[in-house]
Amino acid sequence: MVPLASGSGGNATLVEGAVEGEIVRALVDCGLSANEVESRLRSVGREPESIDWIFVTHRHRDHVAGVRDFVRRHRARVLCTPRAQKSLGTELHKRTRVIRLGTYEWCGKARSGPGLKVHYHRVPHDAPETAALRIESGGAVYGHLTDAGHVPDGLVAFLEGCDALLLESNHDRDRLFEGDDPPHLKRRIASPEGHLSNEQAREVLDRLVGGRLRHVWLAHLSQRNNSVEAVLDMLKPVRQADPGLSICILSQDHPAAPVELLGESDAPVCIGVCQADSTGRCIGCGRT
Repeated sequence: MVPLASGSGGNATLVEGAVEGEIVRALVDCGLSANEVESRLRSVGREPESIDWIFVTHRHRDHVAGVRDFVRRHRARVLCTPRAQKSLGTELHKRTRVIRLGTYEWCGKARSGPGLKVHYHRVPHDAPETAALRIESGGAVYGHLTDAGHVPDGLVAFLEGCDALLLESNHDRDRLFEGDDPPHLKRRIASPEGHLSNEQAREVLDRLVGGRLRHVWLAHLSQRNNSVEAVLDMLKPVRQADPGLSICILSQDHPAAPVELLGESDAPVCIGVCQADSTGRCIGCGRT
């Protein structure tokens, strides 16, 4: 996986997994222009037409700005909540699969069959039906949480067991309230439906370190109200608790280094034997 961009100017992350001998590629959000997303994909060795899916977290522009153009050009499909679908326009409805918060979908090369297992979980934010994602493939688990005003216990539990996590660390609270932003914007950012502070991000990580988590990307840093130095200083206790944890601060301007997640095995995981869901598909490996 490769975070391609993170910040108020646009967000996009490349995720891929091997499913029955085929590579399934997806973007989590497409919040830059389609041209810029194409450029960044090529810079990490992936052609835009190889993208099978776009998983939309919510409808704010810095997460969906390039979706329509990218889908028109490359015929990718979109997974999103009903409220996000409305904001994308009717022209994409034939390329869109709707998912309800608290559920999951299998997203692969074909319209049905095995693929990436994508869970959507409710996030407290001021866009309706904002979601955190948990993506599973071949035993590896990736968690994705940005644009959250706070992190309830149920959301922390949703992220437990991840091998890698992209986590918002938007602002330093002192810098936010001492800065030049208008009062209404400060209140919005710091509200329970705004954005996570550095301290809140650390509190989440305090509860997740010590398990499977090996890679963390700190995301959506405010250019006015935060800094790399402030984030790293806040994370010192996390680094001390788990010196082997890889932590990367993401940039708005360029992709991060790619990371391969192997999970606990190099094969799809079933629970003893295959266990079918209501559609007849195994909840572990995705086979019918």
